Amino acid sequence: MKFHHTIIFGLLFFTAISIAASDCADIEAFEKKLKEKPYIFLDFEQITRSVIFQAQDTIKGTIRTGGKGKFRIETPNQIIVSNGILEWNYSRENKQVLIDSLTRYDEYDPLTIIYDPLSVYSCQGQDNDNNKIVFHLEGIAKNTSPQELVITVKSDNYEPLFLDYVDENGSDITVNIFDFKQATNIPESDFEFDPPDGVEVIFMP
Repeated sequence: MKFHHTIIFGLLFFTAISIAASDCADIEAFEKKLKEKPYIFLDFEQITRSVIFQAQDTIKGTIRTGGKGKFRIETPNQIIVSNGILEWNYSRENKQVLIDSLTRYDEYDPLTIIYDPLSVYSCQGQDNDNNKIVFHLEGIAKNTSPQELVITVKSDNYEPLFLDYVDENGSDITVNIFDFKQATNIPESDFEFDPPDGVEVIFMP
């Protein structure tokens, strides 16, 4: 499974390789940090380095996620919102809204790698680098791209700093995370979307 929009957060399942728990000494503390509160807010910068086209593309935006398929991703050109049942994908450039069902994501939504990565991945090891911890993860299920995910977190409070992986086209993806916050409550309206007047609305089959 993978996120198929311009924003490339992937959804990522693979065959796990079991290792000794001591190789991932801090992974449980990281998981506990992500579950302190049910909602997560953050700013991000996604950098895609294409090996094929020898080019680099950068997308900046904001994310709100509440788990269970609820999320809101906003960039200058795109808004993607899901209430856990329906997903709205609004392109400002095309003046078009695509409405689709989240069932294609099966059990997971595209931001699982932000709020609950260990439901998708198994930790294969960690590196301690100055004030950072680098977790090396592999997916639990098969037939997934990418094959590996690296999450770097702060060593003092386990807040995520960035994600790294290689997508199915061989491009290197880095997602830098800024202003990571957690909250107990968030308006449910943040996970709904009303198409603006004058845009084309398309219901996906």
